[in-house]
Amino acid sequence: GPHRTPPVTPDQGVKQGCPISPLLFALYVHDISKEFLGPVDAVRVQGTPVTHFMYADDLTLVSTSSHGLQRLVCQLQGFADRKHLSVNVGKSKVMVFNGNSQIAAPNIRYKHEILPVWVTRSNASLPATVALKWRSLDSHKMWVADYK
Repeated sequence: GPHRTPPVTPDQGVKQGCPISPLLFALYVHDISKEFLGPVDAVRVQGTPVTHFMYADDLTLVSTSSHGLQRLVCQLQGFADRKHLSVNVGKSKVMVFNGNSQIAAPNIRYKHEILPVWVTRSNASLPATVALKWRSLDSHKMWVADYK
């Protein structure tokens, strides 16, 4: 029904639309792409290695192996620690796209927490904006860590 909640006073973060938001993004998050280098079993999109997608404050890490994804997650952890940022593990998950349901789900850890795993046979679970990009992937099997 139409019930009102009591007023909430935010005590952290930046208000949506705040003019300082782009500056904070540039100072804290803009250089995150430099982190995801090295041998991480990158997914290839039309021959180009891809390790992550970003949209606003959402980050999706991708790899063709669980070992590669764990390495990306460790790189994210190092970046977050250096920048004094936190990752909301409660909003994070690992998605395994694989037609072979016999493969065991990976244990991907962020710090000491194992991230929840979803195994799917297709990319239908992805948001439409990301799914469009995934259609052109050359690889069948991929491991995805989605951080919000």
